[in-house]
Amino acid sequence: HIRIDLKGEFSRVGQASVIEGDAQVRPLVVNGQVTYRTGAVTPLIVAGDTVSVDIGGVWNEVGRTSVVIPPAVIDLSEGLPTIMGSIESPQRAGSEMIDGTESTRITGTMPVNAAKDLLPEATGPADVSVWVRSAGDPLLVRMLVDFSPEQAITVTVSKWDVPVRVLHAAFITGVAG
Repeated sequence: HIRIDLKGEFSRVGQASVIEGDAQVRPLVVNGQVTYRTGAVTPLIVAGDTVSVDIGGVWNEVGRTSVVIPPAVIDLSEGLPTIMGSIESPQRAGSEMIDGTESTRITGTMPVNAAKDLLPEATGPADVSVWVRSAGDPLLVRMLVDFSPEQAITVTVSKWDVPVRVLHAAFITGVAG
């Protein structure tokens, strides 16, 4: 399961404040929903490099996955090393329980070039906190990137290795996509 909380304006996702859903990585498929700042909730499907939302009972492609949602957020197997490798002056900041998972918190600064990968409009470095599962393989549990007091992104990942039923939009509408 993945949940992306957005604070402030992000041109990539319009008026979205939360994107969440059950996911599988290979092939990339997410079955979830988008919550907008107005409070409206819309079903969401991510299939490969296509993002679709259900608007009024009609599925609409709204963009390429790699443009709408930063690849480092989606591909957790490659994203975590990329994110961790971009943090300057990383420091262990203790342990916390996140959604039932004991996690080690690491803090640091993300340089402007890496911050731009998450937010093209970034104009400076970002403060970063990353929570990594303490036991077993190191997996991303949560990532918080503060671009400014008005703008932040929080990604929370849970339920690794739990089978999920994920549907592609074409299966829902019965139309090949």
